[in-house]
Amino acid sequence: ERSPGILLERRGNWAIVSIVSEDLSRLVFPGSILASVNEESAMVLGFERVAQELRNWRPPLRLNFFISPRKMGWLAMVLNERSKSWWDTASGSVSTSVTCGK
Repeated sequence: ERSPGILLERRGNWAIVSIVSEDLSRLVFPGSILASVNEESAMVLGFERVAQELRNWRPPLRLNFFISPRKMGWLAMVLNERSKSWWDTASGSVSTSVTCGK
């Protein structure tokens, strides 16, 4: 199968994006944290299990990331009263999804 185009590195028990292909560069950024693999929490799975899942992937592969702030302009953060969580006013979200394969 074709590679999803993302290189992850281990930081503790976290999988952090270190390199992103040009195709995905508008969705995922270096420094983003892998949140889930095919709807399973990467935090619960742990790094070793995540690495195993990604080595043996078959389409469709759905990856969700917590996006790191991008170095451009001012970062405006707003407290969403309903969810009591922070979100980026430019994109309306602090996470993104990438699906590979059919």
